Amino acid sequence: MPFYYVPPYLPFAGGSDSQPPSRRKSSSRPLVERASCCVRGLPSPPSPSCIYDMYLSLRYVRRFRRRCVDNRSAAPPIPNETLEHPYHMSIQRYKARQYIANHYQDDHQNGCQDVLLELAKSEFNRVQLLHQRELNEILSWWTNTRLAQDLSFVRDQPLKWYLWPLTVVPHPHLSMCRIELTKAIAFIYIIDDIFDVHGTLEELSLFTQAINKWDLSSIDVLPNYMQVCYNALYKITNEIADITLKEYGWNPINTLSKSWAKLCNAFLQEAKWFTSGQVPNKDEYLRNAVISSGVFIVIVHLFFLMGNGLTKENVEHIEEDPSFISYTGTILRLWDDLGSAKLPSSPSKVKNGSWSLNYMSQMSLLTLTNEASGYNTQ
Repeated sequence: MPFYYVPPYLPFAGGSDSQPPSRRKSSSRPLVERASCCVRGLPSPPSPSCIYDMYLSLRYVRRFRRRCVDNRSAAPPIPNETLEHPYHMSIQRYKARQYIANHYQDDHQNGCQDVLLELAKSEFNRVQLLHQRELNEILSWWTNTRLAQDLSFVRDQPLKWYLWPLTVVPHPHLSMCRIELTKAIAFIYIIDDIFDVHGTLEELSLFTQAINKWDLSSIDVLPNYMQVCYNALYKITNEIADITLKEYGWNPINTLSKSWAKLCNAFLQEAKWFTSGQVPNKDEYLRNAVISSGVFIVIVHLFFLMGNGLTKENVEHIEEDPSFISYTGTILRLWDDLGSAKLPSSPSKVKNGSWSLNYMSQMSLLTLTNEASGYNTQ
């Protein structure tokens, strides 16, 4: 949790609402600290005085930034960060270096802050070293799989894949969880590329059938590149199941294999829509797209790798796609569609479609139908 140093002169007593105390005219730091504390410390529900206090703090910070612009001087980074990306609403591990530089190296440091600064630097360096070791292990695993060479059409982005677990499970003691989860996420992207870029509908149907069977003897009918992917996925999934069994005494292979079958079924449905030219309605699209987002895969693997609450009832519950998974998948899918809408068209975008495009298409058709109905009535 970030630490905010609040000087004793910070309250606005002694200064009017229209002008902060003169002692703070030359520095934005106290105002930034005041604004940060106000935003974090709002009670639920917030009282009018708390809301007004926060309003004054943010108002003065914005005024300070405007004054820098008017004077043609560079605005300090701290007010900008506080207004645009508050620390407590950001991914704190990614902003640790910036936070240390902005909030501890100042002329009003005291003995307490000196200790905190050394502790923050030591912890930052220790965690950075841990992340470097994890990334080296992931890169070594990815190189040894030779999937980037054998499947030249798939994305080769191990660093990107690692950032997802680093965001979801940032705590240092969950190192093993981050490494294994990265491997599972890699296969979400690999299989997605097989469905979107390379496979024919017939090949994709056979691949999906083989994943549903989860039996190595069923891959003989698959083309070579699909056999390579299937074997690698089968191997890493069983390795993750073995880790869970050794650590927590539970073999999750059935649930894990079902989750991959569920993902491939969703990918295949998208491929069928694209091949046939069928445009699903917005509800059909979103229901399938929530699964094809891969969120279900990530959360199921995370559940077993962390090992908390491994009971028969909880496993059965998570297999039923509970609301906390479907809601997360919905948010990710809509966010991804919104970002894709701003980018040039790509094969993946064309094949997968977009909820916003489906929604606009459906609403346009509904409008035309209503207009035609009204015209006929007249």
